[in-house]
Amino acid sequence: MSNAGTYQCQITDKVPLRMHVHLTVKPRPPPKPAAVKIIGEPFVDQGEPIQLICNATGPRVPEKIDWFKDGTKLDAAAHGGMLIEEFMRVEHHALVSKLKIRNTDTKSSGTYICRSSDKKIDSLKVTVLVADTMNKKRETDSHVDVKNKDLLIGGDKEETEGAKDGSISAHPTLSLVLTLSMCTALYRILS
Repeated sequence: MSNAGTYQCQITDKVPLRMHVHLTVKPRPPPKPAAVKIIGEPFVDQGEPIQLICNATGPRVPEKIDWFKDGTKLDAAAHGGMLIEEFMRVEHHALVSKLKIRNTDTKSSGTYICRSSDKKIDSLKVTVLVADTMNKKRETDSHVDVKNKDLLIGGDKEETEGAKDGSISAHPTLSLVLTLSMCTALYRILS
């Protein structure tokens, strides 16, 4: 702050040149506190990769980021389907680490933790979803009549239209299954 003020620049020649410049010195903003943040999807389909990004920031860029799953440190060299990349973003005072796990299964589900060398931690619970063959079969047996805005699940149109109480199924025991299937099918149509 003591360097603020008006400065003069002179060039001596046949015609002397002078220029006045006013310098304003602003205080440096306070450093951001050290922090760690994980970004990624909490739900992944079986066989699809888990991809997580850990962003560690602070007044000093951390030297390293370690990854853990359910408290156990991950080692990409010991796991063929795992890749860990790190790179620095100097302009943001950040160290970024990307974790990618290929060919996921239910054993890949768990709590993933990233920890910076200055001991800041964040975690994300990831669940690998497994769709059984029954669900896939139901999807192929579903019928949707968008023209009449009727949603028919399983069987022929005559079997499902005949309910006197306005429900889709004339069989009360099937109502819950049909309702859940309708929601799933309707979601797929609308999205």
